[in-house]
Amino acid sequence: MSSYAGGRAEALPWGLVLVEGIVATVFGLTLLVAPGASLFFLVLLLGIYLLVAGIFRIIGIFLDSSS
Repeated sequence: MSSYAGGRAEALPWGLVLVEGIVATVFGLTLLVAPGASLFFLVLLLGIYLLVAGIFRIIGIFLDSSS
């Protein structure tokens, strides 16, 4: 079991849990109603994330002063 906030088990505020539940419900309904559009959005989001992460890793190679 992992703990939150670097080793301190802190409860999340109820408002944040409520927002997370609403977002998860809306996203789940969207996946059920329009799976094609949802899949396209997820693939697009994943592609953008991987592109940005790759760019930062390449930059990090040249900025790493430990080696």
